[in-house]
Amino acid sequence: MVEDKITHLNGFGIVFIVIMSLSVLFLKKKYALLPLMLTVCFMTYGQAVVLFNANFTVIRVLIFFYLARIIIKSETKGFVVNNIDKAIFWWAIASIILFTISGNSFQAFFNRLGFGYNVFGLYIIFRVMINNVDDLTTIIKAFAIILVPLSFEMILEFFTGRNVFGILGGVHIENTWTRGGHFRAQGPFRHPILAGVFGASIVPLFISLFFNKYCNKLLPIIGILAATTIIFSSASGTPIIFFLCSIIGLMTWKFRKSMRKIRWLLLLLIICLGLVMKAPIYYLIPKVTGVLGGTSWHRANLMEKAFENIGEWWLVGTKYTAHWMPYAHGVFTDMADITNEYLGQGITGGLLTLFLFIYILIICFKGIGKSMKEMEFGDLYYKILIWSIGCVLFAHCVTFLSVTYFDQTIVIWYFLIATIANISINTKDFFHQIRRELKDNTFKSLDELGAELPGN
Repeated sequence: MVEDKITHLNGFGIVFIVIMSLSVLFLKKKYALLPLMLTVCFMTYGQAVVLFNANFTVIRVLIFFYLARIIIKSETKGFVVNNIDKAIFWWAIASIILFTISGNSFQAFFNRLGFGYNVFGLYIIFRVMINNVDDLTTIIKAFAIILVPLSFEMILEFFTGRNVFGILGGVHIENTWTRGGHFRAQGPFRHPILAGVFGASIVPLFISLFFNKYCNKLLPIIGILAATTIIFSSASGTPIIFFLCSIIGLMTWKFRKSMRKIRWLLLLLIICLGLVMKAPIYYLIPKVTGVLGGTSWHRANLMEKAFENIGEWWLVGTKYTAHWMPYAHGVFTDMADITNEYLGQGITGGLLTLFLFIYILIICFKGIGKSMKEMEFGDLYYKILIWSIGCVLFAHCVTFLSVTYFDQTIVIWYFLIATIANISINTKDFFHQIRRELKDNTFKSLDELGAELPGN
């Protein structure tokens, strides 16, 4: 008989989880996501509640309280299902079913239940809690402040090799991650790459704040400095690639009306390179990223092995890939190190899960394009914000070629997808609902406030 028990929680973890859970229930809706943001940045997977052999990390506990709040306060009023919601649903269901068939065990099914709980829980939370641009802007501003102490911890870890979060478990106290004689800071994350990607994924959103008339310009500067410090201290090439891709995306702002032509030109360029190269096109990865160090050859070779062995995983995925590479992945001796989100989708659920995952990305880009057209004559901040979200999505798509998300980084991913879903449902309503609280506790729209400004 399995006994219910609470394990892996020290005194700090217990206090933290109690405060965050109560905050979820009682904070105003505008600030209700702060506990989740704080948990992502300052809590490791080492603090968890174990019930019936199910591992409830602090994030999973908070998901429960968020869902309880949403039900108790009836915060789903006005919720409209769209194509992104449907795609997320069918992708997650396919992954659960096919992974269970591949694993052929109750343990595999149990594993996918945890996956489904994370996916549906986080996605629903962000879909319900982010109703307008004011909510979204509040989150971005809060991240600018929250990242500051995290960046200090990580830069300290980079120079000393000691991780303060090690006392919580789930990460190393004495940093074992090194490269080129330098420590690689991971903070509360389970890998330095994921820590760096997390920091890089918010930079474009900070940049958009420069175009917000009502935002102190010091705030985005603080956020950008903190985020770039996190990227630097992770000493990883993938976060730098993410950062560069998002910045390049922002630089194409002036060509936003010609993006269709640019996409076709890029596709034509890739086809031409594939025709003239002796090696497969994906071997450009180590050539392009080799200057940043890392295991870029491994990533290219992994893709080659996946194509060579497609018969093993195309239908329902596979539970054994150790023979693909000359080395297995740490303690998981039956698996190669799958450092590719797309291949990870295929290996856990076959081609169907992979295609559904890619379909989610496609309709998200379509949602961004639709929103940009609807806001063509809207406020500049609104348009830049939508464009920056698209740039973050693009950067994720590129870095998925070299990393999989397996810790609290998934929170920022579902935050992005849910935000795109919220915006694309009715762009004008999303941006029209913004309200600014004045000293006399009245609320006015941005248009009304703008009319009151000097010179109007």
